[in-house]
Amino acid sequence: GKGPVNTYSGTVFKTVYRGKEEVFGVIAAHALVTQPHMPGVLGKSFRVAVVRDGQVHVIPAQVVLATSRKLLDIALVKFRPQDEALFTPLRLGNLKKTDKEVYSHGFACGLPATLSSRVIKEVSPWMIKTSMPLPKEDRSGLCGSAVLNARHELVGIHTGSTANQNPALDTGFAVPSSFLLRLVNAYHHDGKASLPLVLNGTRVAKLNVDEFVSGVQLLNGQGQPLWQKQINGKFSARQVEKQLKQFPQVRFIRLEIGK
Repeated sequence: GKGPVNTYSGTVFKTVYRGKEEVFGVIAAHALVTQPHMPGVLGKSFRVAVVRDGQVHVIPAQVVLATSRKLLDIALVKFRPQDEALFTPLRLGNLKKTDKEVYSHGFACGLPATLSSRVIKEVSPWMIKTSMPLPKEDRSGLCGSAVLNARHELVGIHTGSTANQNPALDTGFAVPSSFLLRLVNAYHHDGKASLPLVLNGTRVAKLNVDEFVSGVQLLNGQGQPLWQKQINGKFSARQVEKQLKQFPQVRFIRLEIGK
């Protein structure tokens, strides 16, 4: 049906599953909504405009798997087999320590955007942190865009950014591309695939792709809480790791998991 037309960034990649090459799309999960007819968001089914050889092709797309907006904030998309040839999918790669600069390709405020960003660090297995050269007012729709290394490999999906009084301190955040393989695995196993929750280099829990951490308690040997926090936004492993350093007497970690 006719509805609001919005421009969002999306990325198409290819991978091999059990010897067969497959093509998927990925978008930011926060662009989705479960309530129909809400302006400014996508539904589970939407249309994609693809420019190929100077022609615009409008094709259907379907979200087949979505992670929580409070965790990875990405959603996996499939296209009709006959439409996959319209794309030039990216190949997956990993961010290496020698990669000092990455490039984002997507749409910002409805216009094509290519950004060159400095890699600050891989904050956790969940997140890559970069500089953000684009002003806050010009970033709308950038989430879901591809983050590439100098070898033109897909190393991450942009999912958000910060804004500071000093724009030079603004940062961007991306989910590492390794999680896309986990989503593909979940797609082939009824939405089930585990995501490791790592703190200080140790795996402390496994979450399914649709779960998120809603609360954390750090306990001493007697089970008494030393620190606790309810998490309304995205989970920050770094924040918990700071508290672990502050309280060396921690012996247990209690997590509240939501869906």
